[in-house]
Amino acid sequence: MNLTEEPSTITLTAPKASITGTTIAIVLEEQVSG
Repeated sequence: MNLTEEPSTITLTAPKASITGTTIAIVLEEQVSG
């Protein structure tokens, strides 16, 4: 486990998590308003 590899993994994972969270929020809003 190199310390140089961990930040890259976090950097790649964080955007995916935020995008997923945003998508879920949008879907929930559509279901509530719809």
